[in-house]
Amino acid sequence: MICRSSLLIMPVISAILALGLPAIAAPQIRSVVATDPGPQTPNSGGFDARRCPAFVRDIDAIVKQPKFRYAQFGVLIQDSKSNTLYSHNAERLLIPASNAKILTTTAALRSLPLSFTVNTSIYDLGNGEFRLVGQGDPTLQDKHLEQLAKSLKDRNITQIKTLTLDDRYYGNDWINPSWEWEDIQADYAPPISGLILNENAIGLTLTPTTIGQPLIIKWNEPENAKNYRVENLTKTVAIDQPESVTITQPEPGLVRITAQLHVGAEAESVGISVLKPTQNFADRLRRVFESVGIVVGTIDPPKSPFPRGISEPTAPTTINSSSLMSPLPKGARGIATITSPPLSDWIQETNQSSNNLYAESLLRQLGTTDNQPIGNGFTSDRGLTVLTQTLTKMGVDPDSYKLVDGSGLARRNWVSAEAIVQVLQAMKDDETFRKSLPSSSTGGGLHKRFKGTAAEGIVSAKTGYLTGAIGLSGYVTPKDTQPIVFSILLNHATVPLSEQMKAVNAIVVRSAKLNSCE
Repeated sequence: MICRSSLLIMPVISAILALGLPAIAAPQIRSVVATDPGPQTPNSGGFDARRCPAFVRDIDAIVKQPKFRYAQFGVLIQDSKSNTLYSHNAERLLIPASNAKILTTTAALRSLPLSFTVNTSIYDLGNGEFRLVGQGDPTLQDKHLEQLAKSLKDRNITQIKTLTLDDRYYGNDWINPSWEWEDIQADYAPPISGLILNENAIGLTLTPTTIGQPLIIKWNEPENAKNYRVENLTKTVAIDQPESVTITQPEPGLVRITAQLHVGAEAESVGISVLKPTQNFADRLRRVFESVGIVVGTIDPPKSPFPRGISEPTAPTTINSSSLMSPLPKGARGIATITSPPLSDWIQETNQSSNNLYAESLLRQLGTTDNQPIGNGFTSDRGLTVLTQTLTKMGVDPDSYKLVDGSGLARRNWVSAEAIVQVLQAMKDDETFRKSLPSSSTGGGLHKRFKGTAAEGIVSAKTGYLTGAIGLSGYVTPKDTQPIVFSILLNHATVPLSEQMKAVNAIVVRSAKLNSCE
């Protein structure tokens, strides 16, 4: 399992994503609280936060600190009846980072049944010809290949003349063209193909040695050493030195690791994306089949496409899809199938682990809701159309957000705090959605974040991090008070990430005290 939550990786991601900030006009600062609500309608605690001017002053004091004068805050805090308790540039479009996953998972829950699953199946075409068809299951692991192999062996199939891998369920839409080249080399931004295996990522372990000496680099699976060369530009440093890890793939088959880890520190798990996922799938499938005694002649994987607008570092690849996603020939028999977990598991992993692969898979599944092959189309584009249609039906203004991917990794995503709160209000009674959000009990980045504060144990919210863009949006339930719905987006702050998070946390903690005006 590739580590996705290590604090050490955060500065690495920040360094990689530090390119391409769009120019943005200076913000017009507006802070708003609801006017006198008239006769008070008490909530469960008999307290109406709209009659609490101290709350507005306290939040204003946070967002208007001089150190944030060049930054942009978008904040909206409402009660469970959509009454605004605090608003600061809530309508401004900002980079949401992984808060975009709130919109993606909501659209999936509203558009797909909770029982939704996809299949990875093998068909016998006769005469020793077989076809393996994938439907973009992001959960597929090596153990599932072993199950497929066992199913064939149980049917006394020990010889395969040709096995064709059909990976085009998502069409020619494997990598979002808005992602930066540095991103798609990392394990958090792998290709989203019709045949996904082990999240289309490969893990390594970095272990410090003695000061001044290189780290020990070890593949989590030794066979990967046959396919990659490693350029070790790492060093073990003293405790008072900064730590960092950067991994790139400057050319096919070469992994360059530049890193510093403290002497005596625990080993660090890192990873790279598999840039040719179908070939990787074919290689691993052959090993698994042969391990159970199935002799495989030819495995026919198509050449992996590169993303729209991006050329491969070496000779450009071509796509020969003449035999892909074509109807199965008459007489073809399904002989083995792996069925994915249901939609609720996908939603849980997307929000809890902020898993970009799952989010992008969900978006593409929205683009295949007619169950028709895509060929060379772009399922993410179709998925975004479905997402917009779904949110519009929920009352979310389509002008209040603009998404180009499902994960929030792209810097061309723009979302307002107002749009996020509208979605959260609509989903506040959806048990699957609420359980998917990180919290102090479920983890996902919040298990220690509010420890020892008034917000401990009463916050469930989606986190988001990019260089220059962080967010936190979700629910907080103060004692004896109805749940509060909030979205906090912060872009272009020049202070360290720790200072940005401190400000965001302070807004949530203050909201957790809304059962009084103190």
